[in-house]
Amino acid sequence: MSSSRELQYLEYTYRNNRPTTGLLNSIFMTTVNTAARSLVSVATTASTPELASRRWSASDHLSFASGLLTAAAEKALVPASAPSSSSTALVKYSGSADLGTMVCDGVDVPSVNSLGRALCHALALMNEIPVTSRKYQFAMGMAEKIMEENAQSCNVELLDVNRVALASSFARTTTRLHDSLKRSRTADEPVGGLPLRLVSALPLGGYVASYVRGVSTCINTVRSLADMTGNLLSQSRRRESALVRAGGFQENEVELAVEKLAEELLWMTEKLRRYGAVEEGIKRWSYASGLASLSLTAAPRVQGLLVKISALLIGEMARDGTQVPGQVKFRLLANWLPLFSHARLGLAFPVLTGYERVEVERAIDKAISTLPALDQEILLANWLQDFSVSATEWPNLTPAYDRWCNSTRQFVM
Repeated sequence: MSSSRELQYLEYTYRNNRPTTGLLNSIFMTTVNTAARSLVSVATTASTPELASRRWSASDHLSFASGLLTAAAEKALVPASAPSSSSTALVKYSGSADLGTMVCDGVDVPSVNSLGRALCHALALMNEIPVTSRKYQFAMGMAEKIMEENAQSCNVELLDVNRVALASSFARTTTRLHDSLKRSRTADEPVGGLPLRLVSALPLGGYVASYVRGVSTCINTVRSLADMTGNLLSQSRRRESALVRAGGFQENEVELAVEKLAEELLWMTEKLRRYGAVEEGIKRWSYASGLASLSLTAAPRVQGLLVKISALLIGEMARDGTQVPGQVKFRLLANWLPLFSHARLGLAFPVLTGYERVEVERAIDKAISTLPALDQEILLANWLQDFSVSATEWPNLTPAYDRWCNSTRQFVM
């Protein structure tokens, strides 16, 4: 192995320090001879007594100038310092951040950061490659293989590689999903239409906005009933797929990209839970207030995926072994509880089973019970407002609301 490595080093050294070719050598020697002849001619003219008194002609000046130029060219062609003859001195440390290895005295020293960069690279490729490409599954398989082998090693540093790479990819995908939803909303928003947030800022605008949301939810429920027959949904999907194959409209492409990012985000959330980094996912999800606001008007399939992500993270947040600050719990519940009430989850294909919904309600109740009384009041007041105008009966946080009322009453008494 050592002899093979030395041969590789020698080959690299020869390739990067190859001697000059015959043509370059010929040009170099011709330049040197010309400069020497010109300078010798000028020196001879100056040293001869009978020629020294004669004034220089134009040819003498040209000869002297050409000699100086050729001497300068000679100095430029000659390297400043000769390279070392040691093969180990020729192969130096490469500062490239992509390689992640250090070559020193003929020994490769691999770095844990190299695996982290490789995993981040594979996860980033998942965001870029279209889901219809067969290379998408290849990139996902490579990322899963790296993470699984790191987990099987039971090494703390390798486990940290999984956590850091997944947390970074989770944050990047969340940002990309937010931007894609924002572009989709801008494309679908009619000219002159005011967002509900502006309406809510007006006096008594909160009631108007809630009424509009309630009407929209009723309309979307009727659409879900129509989708249950399967005819309308299948026809629209055929039209969308035909438009995409033909070049389609930009709106359809944006919707497909949004759904792809949401599915990747759900996949990363499950990996965060598997490899013990769910606390980082909970923290980052609590800061996604912009995404939570845009999710209220997203497509039903995207809303369903975001509901799954939120339900999974809330369930993990309510576990006894999960260490999450109270502010993070409050932010996550305040941002994502409205989606549970206003999401168009569909009737033909429920996002969560009945058992899963009960478990999510228990997790929300447990998480709220650990917060201060003022935070409980804010969360439960917002839930009551959303639950009163929504068409669904989930999540039903009546037990948590009654418990808060009783605890407040006992405090006063």
